[in-house]
This record gives sequence, C-alpha cells and structure tokens, in this order.
Amino acid sequence: KTVSRPSVSLPARAVVTEGEEKTLQCDIARFYPEKLAVTWLIQNGSHTVHAGRNQRFRVCTELAVHNPDGTYSIRSGITLHSSAVQNKEARLICQVEHQTYQLQVCSCGFNSGKRNKTTFLLLFLF
Repeated sequence: KTVSRPSVSLPARAVVTEGEEKTLQCDIARFYPEKLAVTWLIQNGSHTVHAGRNQRFRVCTELAVHNPDGTYSIRSGITLHSSAVQNKEARLICQVEHQTYQLQVCSCGFNSGKRNKTTFLLLFLF
C-alpha cells in the first residue's frame, strides 16, 4: 500500500463558562500506515507544557480505526477546566507526527472569562 497523509482537524468553535470543564477533540483521518503519535500541549504566554503530564488536563486518545479504504482514523480528546488557563489566555495544541510529514499542528486559542462565556477559536498552522 502507498502512504497516505492524515487530515487533522479541531472544532471551529467551542464555548466554556468559568467554573466548567470542556472537552475538545482532535480528529485525525485517512492516514496510512497506522503508526502515528498525538501530543497535546498547552501554551500560556511563552510557557508551553505537555498536557498529558499535567494533572489539570485529561487526555484520551482512542485506538486507530481501520477504514474500508485501507486507511486509518483516530480521535484524541483533551478535557480542561476553565481555571487551568493562566493570564486568561492560552493556546491548545494538537500535535501529530506521522511518516508522511515531520510535524503537523492544529491549535485552538482559549480565553478565560469571569461572567462571559469563553470562546475557543481555531487556528491551523501547517
């Protein structure tokens, strides 16, 4: 079989209110071969941390699903509480590594507000 580059996407918009949790999902579709690595990072200003090693975040990456066309798809999610964001601004990063390219990143801006709802805005960086 030939190699197939995955498509990576995050939702265009998500909303969370102060004091609540929100789960964002990174969908990685139609890649081959199956071997793929997903890493979640959170960037607060100039400080970036690996979300999987931080107790304030829960990361869950499903097993790859074999599609009828021979490719694979996978979903990874991160759950965070609104209090996890320092300085009321952060960026969530879904980092994907696959042999078809060195690194692909999808990032999602996050702002924390007190009374107003907080909105996630999606930015794709390739």
